[in-house]
Amino acid sequence: MLRAILSIVAGVVAAFVVVMLGDMLSHALAASSAGAPPADMTVRAAIKAYMSGLPPTVFAIMLAGWTVAAFVAGFVAARFGRRGAWPGWVAVGLFLCATAANLLMIPHPV
Repeated sequence: MLRAILSIVAGVVAAFVVVMLGDMLSHALAASSAGAPPADMTVRAAIKAYMSGLPPTVFAIMLAGWTVAAFVAGFVAARFGRRGAWPGWVAVGLFLCATAANLLMIPHPV
């Protein structure tokens, strides 16, 4: 059981590494087109204004990164859990909860 729990944690951590890499790539593209991000990241209006100035390719890269990350979470957890597919499903479920929290906390231009 410990192996399954550790594989779930490893799957979620691997997913967040993929998300960070995708976000780094999209931010590198956005730095040249949208200008500097707001200095105070706690002001929702400033974040929303910055996000609305980003090109659609930035959002496409981020969407692709989050999608790949969900598959990575499931693959890593299922592969190393060795108890069937359920550790992978749990890791994907936890990652989905983190995705929903991200969508609720960060203002998006749509």
